[in-house]
Amino acid sequence: MDSSIHAAALQRIVALFDAGTLEAEAAMKALSGTMKGKPLMLLNVAFMALQNAETKQAGQELARFRLGIKLAAGGEIELTSEEKTVLLESIKQTYPSPLVFGRACELIDPAMLK
Repeated sequence: MDSSIHAAALQRIVALFDAGTLEAEAAMKALSGTMKGKPLMLLNVAFMALQNAETKQAGQELARFRLGIKLAAGGEIELTSEEKTVLLESIKQTYPSPLVFGRACELIDPAMLK
């Protein structure tokens, strides 16, 4: 994260993540405008990460595809530990911000943070 962001702005971003969304203005500062004009929601982050993560093995591509289909079905879903790993690795690769990755970990696999 850019060190020029002041503590107050950082606190605002954290508060927005705590609420489950990150509005466009803060997203542009925190994530270089990745989701301009839209709230940054976990589902958006997941789809962007699954689409943009770089893998060279066909098995990994298929795992991301299957997970994307599962997420697109909507509703409440259960993720296997392998699916959680695929999703979190994709998010970490796509969104290098510790705020995005940390919030995703908190929502996807809260046990990771303990």
